Amino acid sequence: MPVPEFDVAAHHEEIPKVAYRIWLERAYCPGSPEEDWLKAVNEVRAKYRSETGARVHRATSEVCRYKAKCNSGVIA
Repeated sequence: MPVPEFDVAAHHEEIPKVAYRIWLERAYCPGSPEEDWLKAVNEVRAKYRSETGARVHRATSEVCRYKAKCNSGVIA
């Protein structure tokens, strides 16, 4: 089951919040708003992929368990 592509527009509220948090954490250290934004996009993307991957893994596990029961004769 393929993982859907990450859509930045679908996360238009979350990314600025994460970028702002990154900016606050950076405080007076060197960096730029663009770097903060790219880090935020990558962070949200990673979170989205791990959540989606976990859902795909759970669904795949359920199918495998069902098939195993069918093959063993538990489910006719």
